[in-house]
Amino acid sequence: MSDESRSSEPFKEKVQLLLLTALLTGILVPSITSILAELRSRNERVKTAELAKQASLIRSQEEFLVQLEKTIFQFHTQAAALAWYRSQQPDNAKYERAREAYDQAAWKFMADMHASVSKAKRITSPEVFRALQVHQHRWEVLDLDLVRLSRKDAAPEVWLKMLERINRQATDASDVLEKLAIDYGLARRRWWDVFLS
Repeated sequence: MSDESRSSEPFKEKVQLLLLTALLTGILVPSITSILAELRSRNERVKTAELAKQASLIRSQEEFLVQLEKTIFQFHTQAAALAWYRSQQPDNAKYERAREAYDQAAWKFMADMHASVSKAKRITSPEVFRALQVHQHRWEVLDLDLVRLSRKDAAPEVWLKMLERINRQATDASDVLEKLAIDYGLARRRWWDVFLS
């Protein structure tokens, strides 16, 4: 072999290597860049969808709490009015109006509470859900006792005890609502709850 052909071989190899590098750079790098960009885009879409889902759940939990709070405390007011007009401010006419309002509100309240408990099962931790169930059951018992009492000619002291019981139930409602808010991440745990749980 001549020196000239030997010296042209490394040159040919270099040219071939250069062409191969250019070809790979022109095809492979854009392909890899495109694949990486698609993976990044897919990850961002998944993250965006997850954030939207979380935002929707939080919005649903906030709306649920507002509605539940309104339902409970409207009913509390109507139940308390019944006992109030028999114990604290005896007035037969106001008592009769309060009783009629209570009778109409009680069925709606119980239906709303059952619907709320049903919804809570899907968006609440089991422990806090159970607290809501217990609370709702206490309203049912309280309602039955209140209806029974309203059929009797009970003394103001008996009505006063009923009023105190109704107000304790409202206080319990505040505690349950706070547990729900904490469970949903809409409120912080109180420092003493850490020691009590």
